[in-house]
Amino acid sequence: MLRNTIATLTCPPRNRVTLLFGGLLGVELLWQIYKRTVNVKNEKSKPIDEVLFFSEESSGCRLHAHSQIPCDRSSCSIRNLRKLLGCIESAEETLCICIYMVTCDDIAKAILRVFSRGVNVKIIADYGMSDNVACDKKIRDFRSKGIRVRIKKSAYLMHHKFAIIDGKILLTGSTNWTKQALYGNWDNVIITNHEAIVAPFVKEFDRMWLQLTKDED
Repeated sequence: MLRNTIATLTCPPRNRVTLLFGGLLGVELLWQIYKRTVNVKNEKSKPIDEVLFFSEESSGCRLHAHSQIPCDRSSCSIRNLRKLLGCIESAEETLCICIYMVTCDDIAKAILRVFSRGVNVKIIADYGMSDNVACDKKIRDFRSKGIRVRIKKSAYLMHHKFAIIDGKILLTGSTNWTKQALYGNWDNVIITNHEAIVAPFVKEFDRMWLQLTKDED
């Protein structure tokens, strides 16, 4: 320590300025990294209370679906779909999906992108999906990529529509992940990170997952 101090004091003035400038840059860099880390944590801890509505008017959004530019409708399908995709793709560790029906290509692709990043993705679906050509194809695509999908044959419907991101954010409501639901049906999706609401869904998903045999992956 003393040697370094003496060396700094005895070095030429120009070198001292360089050392001082480099030290200030290092401190500033560490400060910026710290602020960014804190901001990210604060963003994730902020309360989330949002409700998305889809309606008959949403059918008009099919006209600008390819452009992906939201319109002025309060129930704009493009805007709402973007929010859903943003939530799904925010997953960093786990993505647990319990959905009656999924045929929407945008959502299916988002799930595959999340899985490709190493996120643990689990899907529970209704047995009736295998009777729907579009749904059956999505299940086969998921499984072919390595995503675990569990389905139980039953006389009753597995009618849930919810997803849990990292065990902290919940998407739930009446909306199936289909184009018909997103572009025409009267439906809703609730987005929340309130632990008192999210925790029971996490517990129910885990219960259902264990109830289904591994042979059905």
